Amino acid sequence: LHTAFAHRASYLTPGEPDTLPWLSHSTIELTRPGTRALALWATLHHLGRDGVTALLQHYLTLADHLREKITANSRLELVAGGPWPVACFRLTDTTATGPEADALHTRIAHHVQTAGRAYLATVTVDDRTVLRACLCNYRTRESDLDLLLREVLHAADSDRTPTR
Repeated sequence: LHTAFAHRASYLTPGEPDTLPWLSHSTIELTRPGTRALALWATLHHLGRDGVTALLQHYLTLADHLREKITANSRLELVAGGPWPVACFRLTDTTATGPEADALHTRIAHHVQTAGRAYLATVTVDDRTVLRACLCNYRTRESDLDLLLREVLHAADSDRTPTR
């Protein structure tokens, strides 16, 4: 089973210790089995089909807005996006290249995560480490997208500030 299913996506493993086995290496499912049917039933019961559709549309609309904001910012470059509620992007105003640029983006993601006001991960796109924002929280609003980008740019600026 391990030979057939073992795969690690770059956005799942940064900084995570390998203390527990990855069940995705033994099954086609990524996560641990549990009460998925109950969660699905509860979601559909609470929101209904129209509610679930509206929620998914909310995520897609937010992702479109985030991609527009990234594209409009001269310091950022959209690397990958739609049609899913995901935006992969990188900094353009850096002299770092190759492994140095990969390390910079990893540090930026870590700084944003550690600050605790927003969350994004890293992923490898075309052999480059880039930032990956996935819109999947029903409480996320457009103002949160602005906060995320401010946090990314603040982390980038902080990374450039020499320590004493």
